Amino acid sequence: MWEFPAAEGHLKAKEQETWLESFGGAERISELAEHRHVFTHLVWNMKSYYVEAKKADEAFFWVTPEELLKTIALPSAIKPFLQAYLEKKKSQEKKGLR
Repeated sequence: MWEFPAAEGHLKAKEQETWLESFGGAERISELAEHRHVFTHLVWNMKSYYVEAKKADEAFFWVTPEELLKTIALPSAIKPFLQAYLEKKKSQEKKGLR
């Protein structure tokens, strides 16, 4: 299964910037969604961000939103973030934004 790039813990703004710089940096960062995933023995409180990368770093496997929906298996803990991204993208398209 696949997942989006993830840092352990909740990073402050400067920590986010430093972490993203290790992958080539970000043009734009905005909060996307929060999700609480409960396993039988632990709880993950996760926060996601929408990040526009400065470049397509080779450390990642890049796919289109369509590929995410049709061919990439994501864990159930990660799927709410894909849904949040798709909703954001749809909203931006309605407003004529990218």
